[in-house]
Formats: sequence, structure tokens, C-alpha cells
Amino acid sequence: MESNLIFTPSSVKPQLDILLQKYPYLQVVQNDEQQIRLHGYIQVNRVAKDYPVCKEYLIDIVIPLSSHKLPYVIDTGHVIKSSYPHQYESSILCLETDSRIRIHFVNGFNLVEWMDRYVETYFFSYEYWLRFGVFPFGDRTHGVQGILESYMDIFEVNSIHSAYYLMSYIAKSSYRGHLPCPCGSGRRIRDCHGDKIEKFCNSSNLRSIVLSDLSLCNQEFAGVIQR
Repeated sequence: MESNLIFTPSSVKPQLDILLQKYPYLQVVQNDEQQIRLHGYIQVNRVAKDYPVCKEYLIDIVIPLSSHKLPYVIDTGHVIKSSYPHQYESSILCLETDSRIRIHFVNGFNLVEWMDRYVETYFFSYEYWLRFGVFPFGDRTHGVQGILESYMDIFEVNSIHSAYYLMSYIAKSSYRGHLPCPCGSGRRIRDCHGDKIEKFCNSSNLRSIVLSDLSLCNQEFAGVIQR
């Protein structure tokens, strides 16, 4: 359905104008019916955990149009070392799990916020990792396990099993606060994960994300998730 598309040619224009104002060394090098491609330098200037980063990075940003696909970033300047685990062979950066990004922007994608929250943070995390050998904001596994780790954070649980069963409940059931919480705590839903479950059950967009992710988990993680 068109309402679930990330960007259409008309919806992307005002956001693109704002993005180019904030990052004046980016320029549009492709703009057609399929995608918009930006090329140029971004300046990352931020401090976290008492560590400052002020550096330029040469990147391409690809924004698919009339598509459900998320925008993505390519390390055009080849700054990211091959030993860094969060980069694909095509030099596309693994910013976060798609699940986490889609849930964050469930009410509408914002390019500038995406740049600030995910793209600039990625480069900061990389520089921190180079300096200290650890990830400043935690780490996620690639693939299905990374999806489940995202839901562990979202639901604030300590196991992929609990995350999986919470996802399953949201995908298949309506909110019933008196029932045992699917996380396995033994408490009623209303006294445990009720606020989170109710939020997902009451939003068709959030529930559709969970359904899609649960399908991937069932296909690729069968036999691992079990009580």
C-alpha cells in the first residue's frame, strides 16, 4: 500500500531540501523514478563518553523512491577498515537493524533525524572502536539474531526467547491484560509488559513490522527458539 512507502518523489523533496541545507557538501548526482543518490562529504562533530570526534567522511546516500526499502549509506571514501564488522562487502554501512529503524520512524521517516541518530552515530562509534576496541553504545549480531536482540532492547528483556514470545503474542493476539505475560515472568501482562504489548497491538504499522520480523525468525531461526 502506498501509505507504507518510505518516500515518494513528492514526499522526499521537502526533506531533501532541509538535508542539503544541513549538509552543504552533499549534492544530488542521481534523481529518477527509482532513487535519489547523494554524493559528498559530511562533517561529524560530536562528543560522547568523553571522546570527541571531528572528521569528514566521503559517502553516498541512496534514497529508494516508491519503495518499502530504507535509505542506505555507502562508504565511498573507503575509510571503514575491512576488519570492522558493521560493513557489508559492497561498502554499504550496517547502521542498525532495519527493525529498530522502522520502529523508530513508524510515524514517518525523517531524513535529518536519520542522519543524526544513525549515520553520524555510526561514524562516531567506528572512531571510538578504532581507539578503544569496544563499541560505545553496544553491539548487535547481524541477521535474525540481531533482529531478536533489537526486540530484547525494545521490550527490555534479557533473552531472545522472551523477545520471540512477546513478538509472537503481538502478531497473533489482542491485548488481554489479565493473561500471563508471554515473556515468561509468571506475572499478568498488565503488571509486566502490558504498556509495550498494548502499544504494539494497537498500532497496525507496528504490528506489521513485528509480523514481518517474526516471519524471518520463523524461517531462519527454527529450532533455536524453544522453551
